[in-house]
Amino acid sequence: MLALSASPAASAVAHSKDGKIDVHDLLNHSAAESRYTNISPLEANLVWHFASRGRGPQTRLDLDDFRALLDEQVSSSGPRIP
Repeated sequence: MLALSASPAASAVAHSKDGKIDVHDLLNHSAAESRYTNISPLEANLVWHFASRGRGPQTRLDLDDFRALLDEQVSSSGPRIP
């Protein structure tokens, strides 16, 4: 599994009061914590769309929502290309 503990989302969740963040919290925390690499609004919205499973950008997500996004156990049922 990918290292979620080192991600901007995990860091933002760790600094939130209720253990949940919205897309603006992610962008603000990323900008404050990183000098050279920021998450663009487009990247944040794409991650949010998939992690929230279509519930919308106002949805507050916790770390389990991001873990489900990166879960290696989920696979497509389509044909595999060798």
